[in-house]
Amino acid sequence: METFWIKPKLYFGPEPLEALSALAGKRVLIVTDAFLASSGLLDRVKARLTGEVSVFDRVEPDPSLRLVAEGVRAVRTFRPEAVVAFGGGSPMDCAKAMCWCGEEHPPLWCIPTTAGTGSEVTSFAVLTDTDRGVKLPLVDDGLLPEAAILDPGLLDGVPPHVTADTGMDVLTHAAEAAVAKGASPFSDALAER
Repeated sequence: METFWIKPKLYFGPEPLEALSALAGKRVLIVTDAFLASSGLLDRVKARLTGEVSVFDRVEPDPSLRLVAEGVRAVRTFRPEAVVAFGGGSPMDCAKAMCWCGEEHPPLWCIPTTAGTGSEVTSFAVLTDTDRGVKLPLVDDGLLPEAAILDPGLLDGVPPHVTADTGMDVLTHAAEAAVAKGASPFSDALAER
């Protein structure tokens, strides 16, 4: 038997950040990195949130298990009603693990600021065990975000080399999807487009 189902809910088109109105009045923890937290881009997200907001801005590339543990403590302390991952694959993977590893499992919303990893729509997260020097993939349907907000305006100003790198990432993921053992006509259609 084969199955195919789609999650998360995708918001795109004109003014996709308006989707954050679904979180009106809720306690929201934003997971991002220090650069994005200070870049001014995060203000566009925070302006849409009307409840109490806390920012966990310690995410580094290839998030470590230690960082995730810090994040789980932040979730436990703040007790958010939703978590918003803002950034590239590292903030999204870290936020996924933070939501998945804790006692509470707040809904996760992802807002990518790069293209390429597709972390905002997958059930995968990659973490780093810095003690052993290895990357650890997490794979579980519980890692799938509730929603993804796709705002191409957040990619304005990305350096050309980052755009090129993430473009190659997109092509690689599409090719991987087409040849994967679990490929189906549904996944092939998505990989092609």
